[in-house]
Amino acid sequence: MADADNSQQDCEAYLEPFHLFKTTWRTHSAAIAGLLATLLLIRWQAITLIDSHYLGGFLGDAGLYSWLIQSNLRDLFVSSWFDTAAFYPYGTSLAWSDNFILPSLVAFPLLKLGLPLVTSFNVIILVSNFLNGYAVWRLFHKLTGDNLSAFVSGASFMMLAPFTYHLGHPQLQFFFFIPFSLLLLVNFINKPKVTTSAAIGFLFFCCFLTTVYYAVFLALAVAATVTGVFLLRPRSFRLKPAVRLIAGGVAGALPVVPFVLPYLEVRGTFGGRQLYEAYYFAASGSSFLSSPPLNLLYGNTSSLSHSEAHFFPGLTILLLAMGALLRLGQSRSLRPRLALFISALIIALSLSIWWDLFTARFLASIVLWVALIAFVALILRMGRLEQKLGFERLTARDLNAIFALIALLFLILSFGPLGNPEKGHPSFSLYRVLYEVLPGLDSIRAVSRLGLVYLFAPTMLFGLQLTYLSKQRKIGAAVLLTLPFIWIENYQTSYPLEQAPPAPRALSPLSNKIDDGAVMMLPFAGPLDRNKEVSSWSKFAMLNVAYMHWGFASGRKIVNGYSGQRTKVMREMPRELQGFPDKRAVTALSQIAGLKYLVYNSTLDKSFNAFDFNARLRGSEGSLRLVHEGDDGSYLFELTPELKVTDDTTLLAPARKGNKLVLEARGRARREAILRLEIFVAEEFDLLQVGRIQVSEEWQKYEIDLPAPSNQVRPRRITFGSDPDHEILIRAYYIQ
Repeated sequence: MADADNSQQDCEAYLEPFHLFKTTWRTHSAAIAGLLATLLLIRWQAITLIDSHYLGGFLGDAGLYSWLIQSNLRDLFVSSWFDTAAFYPYGTSLAWSDNFILPSLVAFPLLKLGLPLVTSFNVIILVSNFLNGYAVWRLFHKLTGDNLSAFVSGASFMMLAPFTYHLGHPQLQFFFFIPFSLLLLVNFINKPKVTTSAAIGFLFFCCFLTTVYYAVFLALAVAATVTGVFLLRPRSFRLKPAVRLIAGGVAGALPVVPFVLPYLEVRGTFGGRQLYEAYYFAASGSSFLSSPPLNLLYGNTSSLSHSEAHFFPGLTILLLAMGALLRLGQSRSLRPRLALFISALIIALSLSIWWDLFTARFLASIVLWVALIAFVALILRMGRLEQKLGFERLTARDLNAIFALIALLFLILSFGPLGNPEKGHPSFSLYRVLYEVLPGLDSIRAVSRLGLVYLFAPTMLFGLQLTYLSKQRKIGAAVLLTLPFIWIENYQTSYPLEQAPPAPRALSPLSNKIDDGAVMMLPFAGPLDRNKEVSSWSKFAMLNVAYMHWGFASGRKIVNGYSGQRTKVMREMPRELQGFPDKRAVTALSQIAGLKYLVYNSTLDKSFNAFDFNARLRGSEGSLRLVHEGDDGSYLFELTPELKVTDDTTLLAPARKGNKLVLEARGRARREAILRLEIFVAEEFDLLQVGRIQVSEEWQKYEIDLPAPSNQVRPRRITFGSDPDHEILIRAYYIQ
């Protein structure tokens, strides 16, 4: 009881930096109704086609996430941890990109109620669009108590063109985790309870189960907000609240551990994202003046940036947000710091015009550090002045400073390393510093997406300026007049809506097969370039995501797949399969242990010629058996190869504990001798002999126990050794 009293006294003695406002049920209901109306306005076409067309599309990145819903619900708790049916013979493939586990669990009751996958998927995306606006409204209202400006801010954030443009990246629609985490954070800063900090950690966990990018961004946004409050009111920070924040956050996020471990294993296998990748995917200064290509008013500005980085929110939001920023210089003593900050920022953004030159990037790195230091000095000085004047609580101007700091941080980070180490250029940007110390940041390739968090901050600043004008100019309900301008400025003439294409009819007999042989769908990739490499990874993604969906119903492992990693099979197999069904292609396919069925869709191969195809097929007789030919130009083949053992004979097999290699072999000796076949498994850099069998002249079946793998991501390489005077053939190999 004494401990409880002491805890209560601590809370009473603790200074509450924020002036937080409560929300009545009427205000809440009105805001929800208004945000739902906004959703209806911006997603009307998707709502009318909710049960037939996938919002964001069915192929490419968008289709991956609707496939993940099915895959997670069927395989996550049944197969090996974080395995999927795709990417065979690789493992732990769910950790190759976002896992999308939480939305999959949300979809479960919808699917059980009888809703089709397309409807369930669309409902989840539409709800996330609504929650984005709701979270911004909730945070804004908590900080200001301004009903109208809070609604305008939430509705404006829902309307932003970059989020509509990124509907083809469903994971980016779940932004609401970030404003919700900041809402919990301001509650914690006022009343430092462990339960609140644990809720922040748990929200991080939920975000990680949805989109890993945003989980990293969430941690950065929380850190930026804490830093802003500390700079403005350092006396409000004490040791006990800091310990509670860290301890509670860690405790709340603790369930993430078993979900993080597969990502660490994948990172250890493929390595983290290199700096040069971030360099090429970074934003530039012009990205923040660039709108998506289908924007009604500003579509012509899309050429100012690459496809991942269109972050112009429109003049209405930008100009009012700048007004909120300029309010930081209302005191004469603060104006030099503000002027230095703005000047440095403008210079850095202007230098992006010449970013093809390393010198411009080098200078931009320096100037951005100047801008960051000047801004920190500005808000530090502003906080001290306010405290001298007796303002112990954070003022409206302080809120401007906090969100301006968030905007600045994510703006600078979205520029990436600002130096290409691949070309020997030095890099000392803020991103480079955090890349070395912040877990998870080195796993992000599309660093320009940090700009989406930047967009959140100007939207909040825009709303704060509306609140200021409402109080100063008594404009009242006139703030609502900004919404039509924001809607028009962010209006997209169209957004992706796609129906699922029909599966090849040659797939249907697979459901009657009782074996568990893996399947591969062809053509594996689109056209190849002069170096016999994939010329368009976008085409590759569209093909293979469709294959993932089509192969899902068969319940089999499938070699095809598209995700955040590009494997050796993805890079090299297209070259080997270019002449399918010739002998070279069949030999390459035969090296995937357990691959038994091939589905070839001739309508997807622009170079298909029936006469040439049949001629190559006759040359592979004995290794390919036609099982079924669909009337839609699709073929189902059974792979029945016989491989002659040489020094180059290699099988790729899944790396799973307790697996056995099962094969049939026969041999013929050129002289009187015992036929022996030695079997090796490549484990990391070691080649382990795992078996030796005696082969006869008749086909015989053998089972060889394989050692437990140290890595379950990359497939094992199984090789063979025999007397060069012996001729040994193997077939019907697989792993069980």
